[in-house]
Amino acid sequence: WQELLTQCDVALVVAPETEHMLTNLTEMLEKSPAKNLGSNMSAVQICSDKYLCYKTLKAADILTIPTYKVDEDI
Repeated sequence: WQELLTQCDVALVVAPETEHMLTNLTEMLEKSPAKNLGSNMSAVQICSDKYLCYKTLKAADILTIPTYKVDEDI
């Protein structure tokens, strides 16, 4: 992936959030000379965390459904 990025002018990452794959590939893209056609690292990190995304939208006064973080030990 990193070697291929050095041969590209632009790239668009389409990947699942599973095991931080989207975050990791976006980070590699942002460190390469290729232009990122997708979301930047900050947006990917916010959107990959559903509760953080909710809090970010709420702080910006964007209507969203009530969202709660559940303790995983329950």
